[in-house]
Amino acid sequence: MRYFKAFLLIISFTSIMSDAQNCSYLPNEIPIFVKHLIFRPDAHNKEKDISGTSFVINHNDQVLLITARHLLPNTKDKQSINILIYHSSGSYARVDCVVNYHQNDKIDIAVLSSTGITIESAIKLVPGEPVYTIGFPAVNYLRDHSGNPVPVVKQLNYAGQFDQNKGVRKLMFDGFATEGGSGGPILICQNEVWKLLGIVKSNIYEEQELTRIGEQKIVQKVNVGITSGFGVNYLADILNSM
Repeated sequence: MRYFKAFLLIISFTSIMSDAQNCSYLPNEIPIFVKHLIFRPDAHNKEKDISGTSFVINHNDQVLLITARHLLPNTKDKQSINILIYHSSGSYARVDCVVNYHQNDKIDIAVLSSTGITIESAIKLVPGEPVYTIGFPAVNYLRDHSGNPVPVVKQLNYAGQFDQNKGVRKLMFDGFATEGGSGGPILICQNEVWKLLGIVKSNIYEEQELTRIGEQKIVQKVNVGITSGFGVNYLADILNSM
């Protein structure tokens, strides 16, 4: 029953803070905190638009947008860029912001705009524990009758962690992320308090051999059903360096 209640709270957005007054990760003044984001590398060619998810952190009366670094290709730390953010009024607003990255370029997190945030003590996780993501998959199709992109909630389960090159640790979740969900928040409800656990990166793929033609292998990438993400500790590193 608690998780059903949690699911409804995420869907409703406007009441998400009712059970999370002690969670400084989540906004307490901006009810719709997940935003559809578009980065336009080529101002003259909309076909090259990059679409993904961002979310808002309201801290000390200032707003930060958090998203995935790979949605902003060829940008550098402290670079000024502009993006398009969808508003509930039915239009996209162009937002000028400064990009802030982790000093380790393998950390797929971007913080847009300024200021810092207080990070709480570590969250203890139990394998199999449910978590939730919110994102904007298939924005060309998942729109309401007014043309607004529809946010989608997905439930995953915590599956563990692993270390990659440069000492980067990723979180693993059992379940499929959806293209367009990169940069979205990973939320967990513990003791009826909502907390930000991390940021969605991508699905994990492996290559499987289909056949051989002479010496050449014909392979395809297969989604193994595991979603990866970065923990909020990396977000803290970026915010503390701003």
